[in-house]
Amino acid sequence: MGVERHSFGIAGMDCSDCAVHLQREIAALAGVGSARVAFATGRARVTLDPTVVSLDTVLQVVRGAGYDPRLDPAGAAEEAPRWRWRLLRILVVGALVALSWRGPLAGADAPAIAAAVIGGYPIIVGGIRAVRKRRIDVETFLSLGIIGSCLVGEFLAAGTIAFFILIGELLESLTSSRSRKAIRDLVRSAPAEATVRRRDGWERVAAHELRPGDVVLVRPGERIAADGVVVGGSAAVDEASVTGESVPREKAPGDEVFAGTITGDGSIEFRINRVGEQTTLGRIIRMVEDAQDRKAPVQRLADRFVSYFTPIVLSTAAIVFLVTQSIMSAIAVIVVACPCAVALATPLAVVAGIGQASRRGILIKGGLHLENLGRVSAVAFDKTGTLTGGRPRVTAIVPLDGYSETSVLALAALAEKRSEHPAAGAILARAAELGVATGEPQSFRVIRGWGVVANEGATPVAVGTLELLKSLGMDVEPSVDAQRQAREARGETVLFVGEGRTPVGYIAVSDPIRPGAGDALGRLRQAGIGRLVMLSGDNARTAQAVAEQVGVDAHRARMLPEDKVQYVEELRNTDCVAMVGDGVNDAPALAAADVGIAMGAVGTDAALEAADVALMTDDLTRIVEAIRIGRTTFRTIRQNLAIAIVCNVIGISLAAGGFLTPQAAAATHVLPDILVFANSARLLMPVHRREAREVA
Repeated sequence: MGVERHSFGIAGMDCSDCAVHLQREIAALAGVGSARVAFATGRARVTLDPTVVSLDTVLQVVRGAGYDPRLDPAGAAEEAPRWRWRLLRILVVGALVALSWRGPLAGADAPAIAAAVIGGYPIIVGGIRAVRKRRIDVETFLSLGIIGSCLVGEFLAAGTIAFFILIGELLESLTSSRSRKAIRDLVRSAPAEATVRRRDGWERVAAHELRPGDVVLVRPGERIAADGVVVGGSAAVDEASVTGESVPREKAPGDEVFAGTITGDGSIEFRINRVGEQTTLGRIIRMVEDAQDRKAPVQRLADRFVSYFTPIVLSTAAIVFLVTQSIMSAIAVIVVACPCAVALATPLAVVAGIGQASRRGILIKGGLHLENLGRVSAVAFDKTGTLTGGRPRVTAIVPLDGYSETSVLALAALAEKRSEHPAAGAILARAAELGVATGEPQSFRVIRGWGVVANEGATPVAVGTLELLKSLGMDVEPSVDAQRQAREARGETVLFVGEGRTPVGYIAVSDPIRPGAGDALGRLRQAGIGRLVMLSGDNARTAQAVAEQVGVDAHRARMLPEDKVQYVEELRNTDCVAMVGDGVNDAPALAAADVGIAMGAVGTDAALEAADVALMTDDLTRIVEAIRIGRTTFRTIRQNLAIAIVCNVIGISLAAGGFLTPQAAAATHVLPDILVFANSARLLMPVHRREAREVA
């Protein structure tokens, strides 16, 4: 039957340790190929052999570990009753602790014991569960602190510990829930139902029943349920959920539409070509989930620190007890330690950064790429389709030796009929516009960097550079070459056309500079990017003209794909390099760079797969935003790690020296959690508010 892949939410995890141990339990099942459980996203992804183990068995393991699996695509969104019970427990325990401190019941054991039992119960249950599974985690030694305090008669200390720990867990859950909001928002942007054409008319059906080929009616204000092509009607469509663009785009017959987008005024009918996880929205959701699970180097470093944290804390507590003979000091050491703050310093910030980027139409495929974005110091751009619009047009057809414009265009269209080069599209579009008939080439080959050669009969037809014609035994008059140079100096590309051994003319093609390209490069400089380079397969004069218009620091022309790879690798010797291209033709250079950025990836499977970062629009300023998000995220991570480690070192030192009671240790335990969560929460602010604060 093959391998099955499943993704589901998990509610009830209280810390990253929970996710780590649950992942190990699932992975240990026979038939499970891989398992990933991420606390920061509240989701699990499992691959399994259905002939050996079923999804139900996996879900039973999750329930047996004390958690609630959610098959709802929106994931582990907490239900209102769970939040109410948590808040109620904290309020009750807090009131009981307060009564034990002051008032008519001050000093009485009853309210303190009640606080320890009500507040400590869920913590102790978690600790016992961990011991039964032969592991020691955060809940284990917090349970030791509560139980130890009770055994020596310090019930108020036990209740106080439980009170502050519950507050910390609530803060942790609240922050993680906000971090998961990006995925939930994406999932909920797809409608549950759609109106489909059937034999008897239009019928309302569930979205999961849609199939490719179905024709769907979308009324004003409705969400589009699948990817497809408009076959009737027209409407302005808000594509912000996919591209991040706030300005609606007009859609008419022949235009593509995407799942999760919203129609404004007008109504359309479209034929489905992709449904479910195969839609652009579905792929975005999967990539965001995968990206949030992929660990950056700094996160792996933090994970190694946490793996040594628990034995160090327990050893320190034992030494303190042996030296001081004070059980309360040993308990304070156990209680004050807070590995959760270290463990979550990175994933909370990474999830927030990737989620914020996805809302802006920027897909960052993992913490490693987010970290590299924060370090970028040089950006290399492909020319065609990146700095230029990627939609060349024919600006002139110049015949030679008695040939007509029509015959030159017909020969060029014949040769370019099987080519995928943007200039070929311009030539074929011009031929179609003028109604020029073209035959079908019997053979076709690409001469890399020079052009193409095709045969309709016995006579070869060549279209490309002057070097291509010369290699085939053709040459042109010096006056024609001078015309070529003049056009190239204006930024046009000149393609010579030859038949047999005779040059028959040339076609000038222009690819206008992309609007806003110069402004985007200026903003990159303001962001501190020291080197901006353009790499082009075009001739030197055309490349120079474009380079001067957009304002790059350097450019390279006549570059084959392997030349671009070599240049990027050389640039990496001195800089952290981002390569920006279309995600298909520039795939080798994108892979060679520290960060490969594909532009205009919406609806393009190859572009979504090829790069480390996919921009869903052709807006070059999104590169600046991606770099800013990377820098802000990793500045936050470094701050989080510093806060968590410093607070733990100071807290453990004070507890070991007898300066902290268990109650004070419990309050101190929560401090790094609060600081780390508050610092990470800044990344979850709306973009315009955060930018305003950063400028201020």
